Amino acid sequence: MILLTEVYAGFKTAWDTYTPSITGGTVPPVRYDGERSITRPLPAVTWVEARSRLDDASQISLANDTGIRLFKRSGKVELSIRVPTTQTFGALLVDVAKQSFQGQVTPGGVRFRNVRAIEVGLDGPWFQWDVVADFEYDELV
Repeated sequence: MILLTEVYAGFKTAWDTYTPSITGGTVPPVRYDGERSITRPLPAVTWVEARSRLDDASQISLANDTGIRLFKRSGKVELSIRVPTTQTFGALLVDVAKQSFQGQVTPGGVRFRNVRAIEVGLDGPWFQWDVVADFEYDELV
């Protein structure tokens, strides 16, 4: 099974590298799976909530002579990018997030596809976009 850190690695690198030049020097904080807190950031703060899930696996080969089988596993990663309504750089942040997944393959063989951005709209003092990417990888079991 892959580690979710591998799913997020390309995004984290791109986010940390490119967002300071868009936001005026800061890297907007990201809350990854399981890091949810009770309180949301201040209304003037741009932030991201990152979630992922693994779907069922499909067996794609018969067992070999030692009983090992090949499974194709798939999942989805979703980033909710929230930008204060007073800021105008939201679409640029969405592009950074999309490009971090589009056509990428991780060193462990996670392949990303069907990357899309969804304009969600107002969420309190923020404007929200969701970036969603499907992924898949092969696993020997």
